[in-house]
Amino acid sequence: MSGVSHRGIDVESLRRRLQSATGADFRRALADALGARGQALTLKGFRESKAPDGTQWKAVKRKGKPLIDTGNLRQSVVMQSSEAGFRIEVAAPYAKYQQMGTPPRQVGARSALQNSRGRFVSPKGLMVKRKGFVGMMKRGGTRVVLRTHANRGIAPRPMVPRGDADLAAVWMPEFKRTAIQVARQRLEP
Repeated sequence: MSGVSHRGIDVESLRRRLQSATGADFRRALADALGARGQALTLKGFRESKAPDGTQWKAVKRKGKPLIDTGNLRQSVVMQSSEAGFRIEVAAPYAKYQQMGTPPRQVGARSALQNSRGRFVSPKGLMVKRKGFVGMMKRGGTRVVLRTHANRGIAPRPMVPRGDADLAAVWMPEFKRTAIQVARQRLEP
């Protein structure tokens, strides 16, 4: 037998396995495995309508699950990895509004003018003396209902973690399991 052994353990083989578990190759394999797991967790969040911290996404008015209308948002989830780490991104241009939400805002009366039959009409020729006026006005024999309404904004529906707190509940235990699996694969003879 060549090499050094101690009580049945081939020390040289152990040294090579330990070295392979600390090099650039191992870091890349770990980043690939963790990135793939993170991408899978993101897609699982879409299926279950849950945020990375495990909370349920706010329901939508239409039937169906939140964020799954056309599937474009879910299909835009991409993962990039390198020796230094990994990045999971939802690349759809509107993803940031769903991830972070948008603030509510007041929409003025002039944006929603309707006649008595409920049809939208042009605000041309109407005079609104004070901001936020709600009421009825006569305009050439046609009754016009002026309405102000609030845009409630978009409720945040996080798809990827926004910080360490989002990682703790669901993602971190999964990442630990994945890291242990990768390390075991490297260290086992």
